[in-house]
Amino acid sequence: MARQGLAIAQLPEFAVWSDIKERPLESVLADWLPPTSGLYLMTPPGSMRPLRVRLLIDFLAKRYARMPWA
Repeated sequence: MARQGLAIAQLPEFAVWSDIKERPLESVLADWLPPTSGLYLMTPPGSMRPLRVRLLIDFLAKRYARMPWA
């Protein structure tokens, strides 16, 4: 609905930065910022993790290490 101009949405910048850049979305209330938050991945304690979990952690760390939206 936000992309169609029918709503205002509070979305994480990393999820919509390309939409803002390409103009389907525009920033409103640009001088107001919500409290900062983070992306967290919780795993059981210890170093023994399944390979798929380790691969997910590595993927997310690599994917979000750069901030092309900033």
